[in-house]
Amino acid sequence: MGGFVLSGWWLDISSFKAFLSPTGFMKANSALCFILAGAALALNSTPQVRRWEWLVAGLLSALVTLIGGLTLGEYFFWGGSGHR
Repeated sequence: MGGFVLSGWWLDISSFKAFLSPTGFMKANSALCFILAGAALALNSTPQVRRWEWLVAGLLSALVTLIGGLTLGEYFFWGGSGHR
């Protein structure tokens, strides 16, 4: 789903950006977080996780947290519309 929405932003296709939502678009950073979180879950999906998989999954999770925090800050400081 995240890749589908990101391709909609990249190719400027409105129906891809809205992905099953008639009321609005998914933001590009949310779509990116879907991909990063899915990759982190996939790395930790086996019973015997290697050390490098655990580290990469942790870094991806930290990146998702950072993006979420920055997005929250955007809504807090600029009212959600950004400062264009």
